[in-house]
Amino acid sequence: MKVVNIGFAKLFSECEIKLAIMLTDLSFQFEKLACVRVAATATLETKYSLKNVLHAVQLAMWVAVPALLVQSGLPKAHHWWVYLPAVLASFFVMGGTLFPLQRRGYLRAVFLSAVGLIALVQVGFLVQASGTISWVSLSALLFVFFCGFNILGASQPSMASRMAPAAVRGTALEVYNTVQSLGFFAGCLMGGLLVKNYGTPVLFLACACAMLVWLTLAWPMKAPENSAHKAP
Repeated sequence: MKVVNIGFAKLFSECEIKLAIMLTDLSFQFEKLACVRVAATATLETKYSLKNVLHAVQLAMWVAVPALLVQSGLPKAHHWWVYLPAVLASFFVMGGTLFPLQRRGYLRAVFLSAVGLIALVQVGFLVQASGTISWVSLSALLFVFFCGFNILGASQPSMASRMAPAAVRGTALEVYNTVQSLGFFAGCLMGGLLVKNYGTPVLFLACACAMLVWLTLAWPMKAPENSAHKAP
């Protein structure tokens, strides 16, 4: 009986050691995964979660755009005459540019062009706010804005998902969506403060500068490889 007890004790001790080794290895793997998650998320946030700039600019400019349309002689009840055609036409432009060019490997060029386009739109709004306001010019600027906005809005989630490692893809998209919400908040806050304290032209100047900063930071980016171009 004593021999049997010793045998069980030895077996139990060996099991404890193996279990400890397994737990240690599992803990190491979790720590390694956490490090990868943090690194991947930080990289995506730095490169592509600047999406908050896009939505901050969108919300900020909308603090002033309706007032500019009213000043141009277009009543509030007729603002949809400008918004609806601009949005619908921009969808056709996006469908005819983003998807075909993405398949051909020009996603980076389209992405950067859209950022630069919105920066130019802000300059156009700045000129309008500083001089004679025309609702026709505002309509054209809004159309160009929505072209760039829809291209960025459609391409960024895809890029974030494709660049993130599979193990942290969910976390990367969560960060992406969280930063978008921060952009909404920052745009409303800063837009109201700038218009109230410094005037509409300064608002559009700040929006143009924000887009130029984004363009500068995004310029070195490399678009994720298109699976359609991978060798079979």
